[in-house]
Amino acid sequence: MRSRRASHGSARPLNCALGDPIAIMTRPALVISSLLVGCTLVLGLVASANYSGMCIAELRYLSDAEKVRAAVSFAMDSGWLPKTGQVFGQRYESLEQYLQLPGCCVVALDFVGRPSLRDRVLGRLAGYVSILKDDDSFARQHFREIFPAVSNCGRGWDWQN
Repeated sequence: MRSRRASHGSARPLNCALGDPIAIMTRPALVISSLLVGCTLVLGLVASANYSGMCIAELRYLSDAEKVRAAVSFAMDSGWLPKTGQVFGQRYESLEQYLQLPGCCVVALDFVGRPSLRDRVLGRLAGYVSILKDDDSFARQHFREIFPAVSNCGRGWDWQN
């Protein structure tokens, strides 16, 4: 004789406390877990985009020319580089004239050592810019390099402070 339970094909009751592999999520638990997974994915995508150098606010990458402009502007505004002066024996009177000097600036990520993961993931560092300037303490053939950092959205900053 078959039991009534077996004849209707109903499954045995779940007992999650005993380690039953099948568990039924309640609707609120499903929503919460979906939100957590979704937030984790979004944060991961933003961190990856920041690490690659993308400006999230503008959804684009800066060109090297934009990075150089931001770094030289920061260097002039902060006093690292005179707003007027002479480099390579050529006089400049403005930011625009300085940017026209051949070989004035080079963009790279490894001028001053390995960039920190935190600065890359937070979008604080898209690269360093090597800027040449005359050093008055040496003969006129000697130049000194300064290395301001540039954020993903084009803001120059002093990576040493």
